[in-house]
Amino acid sequence: MLTESEMNRNIVLLADPNKITRQKALQNLCNDLKSSLSINDNNDHLHPPSNIIESMLKIFSDPAEKNRDLALTYISMYVTKYCTDENNIDKILTLLMPAFVQRLGTNDIIEPSEEIRLNSISLLSELCRIYTNGNKLALYLNEWITILKRTIIDPYPEVRKLSCELTSKLSFKCHEKFHLMSENLIKPIIETMKHQHAKVRVEAINALGNVIRYGNNKSIEDSISPLAQRFFDHTSTVRLAVINVVGIWMLELRDRYSYFHMMLPLLLTGYTDEIEEIRETTDSLWWDVGLKYEKENEEDLKDQINFPNIPKKYPPTYLTVIDSYSFISTYNFFFQIQSVIFYRTCQLRSVKIAFSLKKY
Repeated sequence: MLTESEMNRNIVLLADPNKITRQKALQNLCNDLKSSLSINDNNDHLHPPSNIIESMLKIFSDPAEKNRDLALTYISMYVTKYCTDENNIDKILTLLMPAFVQRLGTNDIIEPSEEIRLNSISLLSELCRIYTNGNKLALYLNEWITILKRTIIDPYPEVRKLSCELTSKLSFKCHEKFHLMSENLIKPIIETMKHQHAKVRVEAINALGNVIRYGNNKSIEDSISPLAQRFFDHTSTVRLAVINVVGIWMLELRDRYSYFHMMLPLLLTGYTDEIEEIRETTDSLWWDVGLKYEKENEEDLKDQINFPNIPKKYPPTYLTVIDSYSFISTYNFFFQIQSVIFYRTCQLRSVKIAFSLKKY
């Protein structure tokens, strides 16, 4: 382990004009901190001076990729060692966020290394995880959004994927204030929903669901059409993600009843999917949505529940959901197909709920 004088000397050498000298100093500091990670008692290890993070952040603009990588590695280990709760992390976040905005949040890619960009997002994700107080995290909401709206469309697929995951975490943690800036993320997320990698598309769909769920619900108007296009996706996990997102919206969205007429056709489309898991998920969500609607509108539906007036005309028994879907091309699909769905399942209660939803 380094002594205090050795540590201070290595910190001074971080500003040396020679890149090899800087690299050796970085390596020494990283090795020292790495060895301390296995020590439970911090008293057995010399705590780095308070100015070391500022010195490391200056290396972020170092021309040598190896040096930038070592600086980021050191900061990541420092967070793991000394920032186990949010009380120890406030000062670090104050220093880190402007640096990451400069490296990751500009229109042009300042950081050329894909791995460094990925590790940077990993560090930001860890910082987001440590925070339990969303209000503290929201103090840097503008910086978070500036970074994410750029990294969500990063050329490197893994950066896109991890950025979408971070977006979901951030929207949940900062839900009280997230609506103020959530609309800035809609366009880049929709763009990433078309990415060639299925796993990236799935994370983008999940991120869109969370951004609208915890952010501005009005963004659903711009998102319904791109989501509907994902039903033509050849990967079943992507289609399942769409069903889950729409189902959660219909159950949890604050202004959900204002957008029921947009979401209902998407959810019901899941009944026609060739994958059994998607059909079963659709049926489960549809049932939960109906029960919640009935519970929240119990007074309005009291007469219909107690004195049902079930239409006598039903489609013939041989008419399946897939048959009916083939000749329905507009939103009237909901009104014509609902009888078929519930005729097949013989769920009288669901029929009553479904017909009460017609006004939406």
